[in-house]
Amino acid sequence: MNLFKNIQIRILAILSALLLWMFVVGVENYVFLLPNEVQVKVTNLSQNVSVAKELNKVKIRYRKQDEAGTISPTEFEVSVDAQNLTEGEYNLPISAISKNPKVSVVAVEPATLSLKLEANTSKEITVETIVTGIPNKDFELKEVKLSNEKIKVSGASSLLGSLKSLPIKVNLDGSENADFSRKVTLEAPMEWNLNGKTVSFDPTVIQMEIEIRRKKSAIPAESTTSDIDNTDNSTSSADLKRKSLMVEIVKDKTLTSSVKELLPTNVLVTVEGSATDIEGLTNASLKLNLDSSRVVSGSYTVNPEDIALPESKDIKIVEFSPEKILVKY
Repeated sequence: MNLFKNIQIRILAILSALLLWMFVVGVENYVFLLPNEVQVKVTNLSQNVSVAKELNKVKIRYRKQDEAGTISPTEFEVSVDAQNLTEGEYNLPISAISKNPKVSVVAVEPATLSLKLEANTSKEITVETIVTGIPNKDFELKEVKLSNEKIKVSGASSLLGSLKSLPIKVNLDGSENADFSRKVTLEAPMEWNLNGKTVSFDPTVIQMEIEIRRKKSAIPAESTTSDIDNTDNSTSSADLKRKSLMVEIVKDKTLTSSVKELLPTNVLVTVEGSATDIEGLTNASLKLNLDSSRVVSGSYTVNPEDIALPESKDIKIVEFSPEKILVKY
């Protein structure tokens, strides 16, 4: 047997295997930096205290096996342990673990977190509904009823001082043609900017009843006329039509320069008038003008006078929803 037969091919095969082994070992030992920072959570927090200072986000350095694939922030649990801690400020070590068995944490940057705890306090705030979207084209939103119009919120006193109401969003997708109900788990909205600070609600869940009714313009004429009082106007009540429009909210100069966001950005307005006046109306035909002098604690109560109607149309406002606008500075 000639051991040197095809020697070049054998050497090439050995070198290829060696390079592959070095690549695999190198990948498994390479330290990656997660591009997105991860929010730190507080565990074992006493019911008597709340987090009163914004929690920093941290960077994660990790190793992974080649088949681990793309890694996201959700695959890590990053926390500090607040067990047996009372009011005060603490500098605590940060713990980070990977939920993916093919990924291991090498380091957390920074390695410690400054945690400020304050005694829990409570206050009563109102619940406000913010409606976005509209129901089926032949229907309109009549009312949103809540099982609790006021709730208790608990947290650090320095945080609760600025809280007046809890907004709850109702999203209509255009398919709704009947009343429906929904259970809502209360959560702090993004506009509160808690960033790790903690609050709790009592109750934690409320019931929402959304009433949807058919538009009068979608009801057959013989049914509509029996429901509308006769008047001496030149246009008979039977000839009146209704239309619901998503009206844009317009900020005055003061609000334009200082407000970051309005919730919602549109209001559902139902108007009534003759068929001729109603037919040509579009969402852009009406405007809702916000007056900065009437913003109270980040909330604006809409009056009918705020809604500008086209002067060339003989129409009137029947109803609008929601009645309150959340103003975020």
